[in-house]
Amino acid sequence: MNNSAFDNKQIKSNKPQASRKLLADILAKESKLVAKESMKVLREFEQETDQYEWWNDKEFVKEQDRIDAAMESGEDKGVTLEELESSIEAIRLQMYGK
Repeated sequence: MNNSAFDNKQIKSNKPQASRKLLADILAKESKLVAKESMKVLREFEQETDQYEWWNDKEFVKEQDRIDAAMESGEDKGVTLEELESSIEAIRLQMYGK
């Protein structure tokens, strides 16, 4: 067999019923391989996101430094809690009309 569980010569050499069973077995094996590979990718993704060290992300730190500098210099005035609540209420009214 080659790298895949699917071997066309093996399918052709068997009788039709045996070929169907063999094909079903091959598809089941391939499905398990795909599922295993998908789980491997998911685990790797979870490990990467669990271990994300933002302080080592130069672009993220650069953006945070820019925001901090703008707030400290007064260039960015920010918003008050009342302004934030008001904007949330306006969006809620726009979306739901209540």
